[in-house]
Amino acid sequence: MALKGHPDKAAIAPARRTLAWGVLAEEGDAAQVVRFATGDRSVSFPLHAFKRWEFKLGTPDTLTIRIEDETVTVQGHGLAVVRDALDAGALLILRAKPGRLPSSPPGETTVTGITFAVANQ
Repeated sequence: MALKGHPDKAAIAPARRTLAWGVLAEEGDAAQVVRFATGDRSVSFPLHAFKRWEFKLGTPDTLTIRIEDETVTVQGHGLAVVRDALDAGALLILRAKPGRLPSSPPGETTVTGITFAVANQ
């Protein structure tokens, strides 16, 4: 939701699309930073630091993201949607909700884990 100012002026902040697994920029807007949120911490990276990402379909799905000298590994179900959001430069926040994979309805995107590690050189 955009912050509202005066009715005759544009919104102060762009509107966002909030989903159970994260937040996307509105159509036509681009992310500058991507935040990865787990239960006890959040880590943000500037989008220009992203080098590559690789999606592997499986049980669970795995999305491996290389950011500067770190590797972020995302696991869950239906992660092709997250990959597509990265491709479009629209991913603002990605949230993990551990333990939800077995009870998730088919086709629903869920993120069950996000880990951070120093990348192999």
